[in-house]
Amino acid sequence: MNVIESNSKSEVLKVGFLSFIANILSKVFTIPIGIIIASILGPINYGILAIINLILQYLAYFNLGILMNITREVPIAYGSNNTKEVKLLYDITFTNYFIYTFFSVFLIWLLYYFNFFVDSLTFQIFVLLTFIFLSKNLVSFFHTYLKGEGKFVNLAQNEIILKIGLPLLSLFLVWLFYIEGMLISMIIINLVSFVFIFKKLNLPKLSFNLNFKKTKQLISTSIFMHFNKIIDGIIVSLGILFCSTFLSLEDVGILSFAMVIATIDKVPFATSIVMMINRQMAILAGKEGENNHQAFKNFFGKNLTIYMLLTSTVLGMLVIFYSVLVKIFLIQFLDSTPIFIILFFSINFYNVRYFMYNYFNATLQMAKRSLILIVGLIFNLVLC
Repeated sequence: MNVIESNSKSEVLKVGFLSFIANILSKVFTIPIGIIIASILGPINYGILAIINLILQYLAYFNLGILMNITREVPIAYGSNNTKEVKLLYDITFTNYFIYTFFSVFLIWLLYYFNFFVDSLTFQIFVLLTFIFLSKNLVSFFHTYLKGEGKFVNLAQNEIILKIGLPLLSLFLVWLFYIEGMLISMIIINLVSFVFIFKKLNLPKLSFNLNFKKTKQLISTSIFMHFNKIIDGIIVSLGILFCSTFLSLEDVGILSFAMVIATIDKVPFATSIVMMINRQMAILAGKEGENNHQAFKNFFGKNLTIYMLLTSTVLGMLVIFYSVLVKIFLIQFLDSTPIFIILFFSINFYNVRYFMYNYFNATLQMAKRSLILIVGLIFNLVLC
């Protein structure tokens, strides 16, 4: 029997199609609207926006991968038919994420009180930042709930709303209120996303559960998943970091432009497939046991081959598209063409790792992968 059943295959196609539509619409709206918004905001307000995004990014680093407990442990519990464990996992994760959220709010306001941030982050902007963080975390929890329940079609539908709604709403509110309008649009689109999920699904009845023993057990797993996610991003960004240190600013611009293809998000259906495979592996771990490594061999046969074929085809098309675009319209970025070709091969190998990542995750081997990543990071630093 194939790892992905026929109904799952049809869901993969549907989710992939919706994700593809979302990405196309995003490009159609985001590129021209982004240019208009940039011209309205100007460099100073764009700098404020960058600082806000950086604060949100660093706050996310401190959550210890709490939400990853849902995407890993819930399917495993379903695989072993333990619905009581599912309810417990949702309650504990909700409680821990609630504590993390409000502790983070307290922390950033404490730093604001002691003038840690630049003066351009006014009280009004900081209030909006707080509501962005709160609404973002609300949506993040229920987005992860959709993943835990395998509601990937609803997730893809929600993605379309976000990809269309945010640029249009941002343009309108930036035109009216400048940087404050941009921040308000981020809050509104998060709330719209939550309302969509609320209307579409029967949301779980959540309750507070301060179970320290279970929390310790969950964090001992999630922290390695969280670390792997962070370290992956660091390794990818090392090229830009070293380029900015040892080469000219023009070289940094050339490399940065070429790196537009260096993400799985550029392949519309790839992210959806990876999320679904992650859940399938977790369910299998619940049924067969986390130490039954032989049970996962089918994932690395036809399914991986099809995934590699599709992602490499799309990446090849992207390389051709951007190479032609450069030669016709962006002659100043002509030196990025050979980088595109090198990245085509390296990104293909990089994208394949998602299957192994999910396998390590399902079989409790993320600590080993963390060690491998640290060794690889040190090796890269020594070579550079």
